Amino acid sequence: MTLLAEQAGIGEWLVDASLSSIASLSCLFSSFNFSISWESS
Repeated sequence: MTLLAEQAGIGEWLVDASLSSIASLSCLFSSFNFSISWESS
């Protein structure tokens, strides 16, 4: 039973980590696109 609880906790941690990394990546990507469009104009 404790193993299941640990796996659930690891799953939640993985989801949180992936969501935060995706959010930071999209933020980085949008700022990168903004700098490119700002330079080209």
